[in-house]
Order: sequence, then C-alpha cells, then structure tokens
Amino acid sequence: MSQLRTLGRTARGVKGITLLEDEKVIGMSVVTGDNAVLLFVTENGFGKRTRLSEFRSQNRGGRGVLAFKPSKRSGAMVSFMPVQKKEELIAITARGLIIRAKVSQIPIQKRYAGGVTLMRLTPEDKVVNVAVVARE
Repeated sequence: MSQLRTLGRTARGVKGITLLEDEKVIGMSVVTGDNAVLLFVTENGFGKRTRLSEFRSQNRGGRGVLAFKPSKRSGAMVSFMPVQKKEELIAITARGLIIRAKVSQIPIQKRYAGGVTLMRLTPEDKVVNVAVVARE
C-alpha cells in the first residue's frame, strides 16, 4: 500500500500488475498476517489451501507469483479467497450442481501443488462460482 499515492477524481490510476496476452485478473483480496491461508479453486473442480507465507511480495507493475499452474486436468482458476478452518466452501457449476464442504477438509499444499479433487464433474460441466460461509 505504501507504493500507492492519493490521486484526483479524474486520474486513471497506476498499473498494478503486468499481464501477458492470455492472462487475466480474476480477483483481488487484502490479506493480513503471516498465518493467513488462501483457498484456490479451478473450473474442473480442483482446489487447495496454501499459506500466504508461500508467496513473496511484489512491487507495483510486477508479473505476479504463480499460485496454481493451469493444465488440461485442472482447468483455469475460478476463484481464490482467504479462508479460516471454521468456514465452509460452497461451489456451484454451470449445470447447477452445488457442493458444500468444510474448508478444514481441504489440504494445505505448497504453491506448486496441483490440488485435490473437490468436485467430480462431467467433461461439459465447469465450476463457475465459489463462496465461503461461516459454519453454523
């Protein structure tokens, strides 16, 4: 945050990240504390939790740090978010399949790990949205 300065109403802002032609930003989250854990979910139903401490800081306009290498098996990343053990994950597919699972059951893995199967999907179905809710 110290690399950002206050700008006027008509300003266009500053460059946050440098992307290649086939890359896109899927989200952003402000995370604090070295003990924070991020949840990653891909379109083919794979997911993992990774500690924030696995990622190094980047300067403004940097290339970023790889969190999940997309492959034919996993598909593109759909969602990422900070999570806590006591929360639950809800994922929905394009065909309306919904799962609810405890976040604590998803293993914590390294940045380069491929993740585990969260949902078994048919080849024509994809995960389209993920939410995290507090467990009752």
